[in-house]
Amino acid sequence: MKTKEQLVELLEQIALDLPGANTTAEAARTYFNGFSQASLQTTLDQAIAELEQKAENMLEKRIQFRAARDAEKAVWQMEMEKRDKPRREAQAKEDRETFFQAAKQYKSFSICDANFSLLRQALGEGFDIFQVAQAVRLLNLVPATEQELAQYRAEEIQVHNEYLQNASPEELRRIIRNQVQERSHQAAQAYEQQQLQAIVARDDGFPQIPEVAADDTRLDASFFTKLSNTNLESYKQYLRKYGNANLTARLRGLR
Repeated sequence: MKTKEQLVELLEQIALDLPGANTTAEAARTYFNGFSQASLQTTLDQAIAELEQKAENMLEKRIQFRAARDAEKAVWQMEMEKRDKPRREAQAKEDRETFFQAAKQYKSFSICDANFSLLRQALGEGFDIFQVAQAVRLLNLVPATEQELAQYRAEEIQVHNEYLQNASPEELRRIIRNQVQERSHQAAQAYEQQQLQAIVARDDGFPQIPEVAADDTRLDASFFTKLSNTNLESYKQYLRKYGNANLTARLRGLR
């Protein structure tokens, strides 16, 4: 049980801490010294009860204030999302089209929703085809299906055919000339490859020509071309040592 002096000291402190207190420590001490010990204990109990009730009321008001503020914030966020919905939907549609065009161009990943979601998580909204190409190198995307690849080929053929149908006679003649030249070039390359393979089969067993000679001269195509025009005997020595296949391949930049 507290002594009278302790009760007076506690009540004095409470009186000085009250909001708007208009008293001094000496005046409060003098006032409470006029009470009996029992009266002081009763007064202290009442003061503590009132302080606890005020604290509880303040806590409840604070909780109510925070709840009201959070509710207002949630309503505001919902309103902002509602207003922003048309923009987000338009951006999603644009991103989906960019995703489709990139898939057709690179033909390395599927247009499935999982790939689209993964790309959008990595790049955010509003990406372009170049950014998709960069991200594809880092992300583990589902590869393009055979059905998708077949569809791309069919679309390319359709576009090409439509272009031919609308082309002028002069444009058609130019296209035909280019195709003939391209096929001739491909045929010539195929023939050269066949000839080289035949030479390799005959010259199997010869050592490979080094990149540089003992004197640090680069033994490249330019070197052997010049050598065949300036020192035929030395050129023949290389031919006998390394074989016709290796020398031909070096002249063509294949080895």
